[in-house]
Amino acid sequence: MKKLVYIFLLIFTVSCTKDEAKSRALASGFFRGDNDSVFVEVGELQEDGSFLPSENSNVRISADGIEYPLTSAGNGIYHLTSDIQNTTNQLSLLVDESIKAESSLPPSIAPISMGSTTLTVDPNNPGIELFGLTWNNVEGYSFVLQLECLEEVKEEIPFAVPHGLFDSQFNGPIEESSIDLYDVDFNYYGQHKLTVYIIDSEYSELFFYRSRSKRNVITAGPDNVFGANGFWACTQAFDIILNVQ
Repeated sequence: MKKLVYIFLLIFTVSCTKDEAKSRALASGFFRGDNDSVFVEVGELQEDGSFLPSENSNVRISADGIEYPLTSAGNGIYHLTSDIQNTTNQLSLLVDESIKAESSLPPSIAPISMGSTTLTVDPNNPGIELFGLTWNNVEGYSFVLQLECLEEVKEEIPFAVPHGLFDSQFNGPIEESSIDLYDVDFNYYGQHKLTVYIIDSEYSELFFYRSRSKRNVITAGPDNVFGANGFWACTQAFDIILNVQ
């Protein structure tokens, strides 16, 4: 099964009590079940709020009782170098001997119906609906949408009205399993990747959490990590390539 993990781990090894260590430690991340790469960040949160990366942590992913080691890529970043054979949809994150978290994959999602992926805009006639998409709904879960322009050299659409409205329109999780996109949702011509995630409603807001200080992350959101503060949540997703011309 293909997988993707986004993890932010802050681990404290200085001389403090176990309770003090947990109160300052952070382990957070997302696991995407339809992609085959793993990204992990490991380090320590200092007294001044700065982040000290760790190069020597023992980071593993566990599935079906098998542990898959992650290797350091430098600067506190760790990558998985082998495929995970997971048949139970249960995934554990292990860091050294003291930090552990478990989560399970939500059901998969896929498009049911959608319009043409070639979208033609007229800058002189804004406000036109360009693309509709519907996917299978799953009760008890929320959906998160992200839009990324894939062009290295970006050419802005010369609208005379406010545009690039996608982020403001979808700046939080949605419960509906369908969307409509308009020309003014886009900033640029060219290829775009639209990603739809499904995630447990408890964790969906964390997609939109942006903190300038890792210290603030400790008090934000749910905590399901043993030995540290933070979250470990699984998600599934699908991508659609749109061509704006």
